[in-house]
Amino acid sequence: MAEQVRQGDVFFHPIEKLPKGAVLEKGRKIVAEGEATGHHHKLAEIDTDSRAEIFSLEDELFVKVQGSVVVNHQEHSTLAVDEGLYQIRIEREYTPEEVRRVLD
Repeated sequence: MAEQVRQGDVFFHPIEKLPKGAVLEKGRKIVAEGEATGHHHKLAEIDTDSRAEIFSLEDELFVKVQGSVVVNHQEHSTLAVDEGLYQIRIEREYTPEEVRRVLD
């Protein structure tokens, strides 16, 4: 199984299989967008034998990676993502009012 990887507030958490009912987001490559900056975390295939597919189920995202794939972001180093299946998780923070997603 692949290792968990992180780029800023976005985690690629390895999973064994896609959940039942997950739908392919055809053509989608952005896994997270910044609410304040407009920056984004975007998947990019390195060669023609590689593929990165994003699936959604309710408000969760999943990624299926085949071959050589990286994640790009305007303020972070490029991150290589190993072949495998991942659930996308966004870091959370505690405030006295609530536990919420970290805003970018």
